[in-house]
Amino acid sequence: MFIQIDERWAIASDEHNWIIKRKGVDEDRWRNYSFLPSFERAVQRLAERKIRMSGATTLAEAISDAKKVKKEICNALDVNCKLGVKL
Repeated sequence: MFIQIDERWAIASDEHNWIIKRKGVDEDRWRNYSFLPSFERAVQRLAERKIRMSGATTLAEAISDAKKVKKEICNALDVNCKLGVKL
């Protein structure tokens, strides 16, 4: 499985793991970033990372960025965010 979340991030799977993949700014190749035991944890880890790295400087900005990340991931997964995944 390979689900591209945005131009730099994707969630993939192999026989044993869920894998967060990252593409560098000027790269064409996806690289393994993190291995997780469940799809839900992979989605959570990616969302947490994107929010932490958002550059927000106030709580209001952080909340706004978190909502944007949730919407982006939900759109990429084509769901209504009712996966039991807390973003």
